[in-house]
Amino acid sequence: MRRLLPALVALLVLTAGCSGLLPGGSDGPPTNGTATGTGTPTDGSELRADTLAAMDAVETYRVEANVSTRYSGTLDQTVSGTSEGRFDRTARVAYLNQTQSALGQSYVVETYYVNDTVYQRSESYVLQYDSEWIRLPAAENASEQWSRFDTLTRQRALLNASNVTLDGTRTVNGTEVYVLRAQVDRSRLDELGFTAGPIEQGGLNVTSLNATFYVSTETNRPVRSVTNLTGRTTVQAGDNRRTVRIQQRIDLDFGGYGTPVTVTLPEEAATAVPLGTGASNASGNATRLA
Repeated sequence: MRRLLPALVALLVLTAGCSGLLPGGSDGPPTNGTATGTGTPTDGSELRADTLAAMDAVETYRVEANVSTRYSGTLDQTVSGTSEGRFDRTARVAYLNQTQSALGQSYVVETYYVNDTVYQRSESYVLQYDSEWIRLPAAENASEQWSRFDTLTRQRALLNASNVTLDGTRTVNGTEVYVLRAQVDRSRLDELGFTAGPIEQGGLNVTSLNATFYVSTETNRPVRSVTNLTGRTTVQAGDNRRTVRIQQRIDLDFGGYGTPVTVTLPEEAATAVPLGTGASNASGNATRLA
């Protein structure tokens, strides 16, 4: 059963953008919009519009993630992950430090996004690649690749594709927030990338996807989001593929808005083993859940 771990870990939201959910998102990259709030919102639609604009305007931020994925059916297993990341959306650079655990094993992965290229370092790569470093070349459309990697852009796509309701206010991490309940419109799952590819080929078939956004009453920027997903996928077990059910919860805490972000690629990354092509990498990132 330990051979299942790499396939399971690949499904987490963590690798593509620090668990910012959403593998795809036709919503596009930030457009340097500005928040449009005109006072206390009266309904979910008004708050969603203000939040989308505020998310659009963010240049730098930090995010912490906790992801729990339960697999059941022919496989009964839980994979957990934590992540810390910092993003500069203007310079298109990011750094992530992730820990993923399952079957009594833990893997630490560092990810650098620089020059429209994804570099990753992990001791767990040595056995397969004979190197701790791997490199995913840039896609033909670098802006699209970044939007798939950027956690906040992916969260924005999720909110934009949802029916929303305003559920009052509360305090989160010392900040007063609006509570915005979001239920993804099932007719828009395809554009978010969740039903791309047959399930027998490792695609993900989502049956339910909803989120709660905790949005600052002062800035309309997200302070926290909690996403719940259920669906089915397949995992590789030796020479066989197994269909399993998935229940996934993703908790994101946002902060550091406007704080400078510096990402320096270590010299050792020059030895990174290249994987695939830019086009295939854009597709690969699009099918990851965290």
